[in-house]
Amino acid sequence: MRTLPSTSFARGTQIQDLIAAKSVPDLIILLRASKDQYKELGLTTNILPILKKHEIDLGRFRPGVVEAFADNGQVYGLPYATNTNALYYNEELFDRFGVDRTACSGKTFLPSPVK
Repeated sequence: MRTLPSTSFARGTQIQDLIAAKSVPDLIILLRASKDQYKELGLTTNILPILKKHEIDLGRFRPGVVEAFADNGQVYGLPYATNTNALYYNEELFDRFGVDRTACSGKTFLPSPVK
């Protein structure tokens, strides 16, 4: 079995290179953001039947993490780790430029500091 870590960026190890060389790994560790690309390339497999056969309880996972690797009732991968990000900002800088921090939501936060 061959694997390709998501951090492998060496020449000849990009997934398109491996497809062209007919040398696609059996397992690939990837970020959720890459799921659609791999699906479009035909490199994903629905593992839900295997999970059911082995009685894997998907309810044991944190809400949303399995769904991140699923589409239309099919599951293409399972997370082995999760990550929580936070954004810290300089309140004084926002105040100096008159940015209302209380009005900043996820959709409006990034455009606000540009003003």
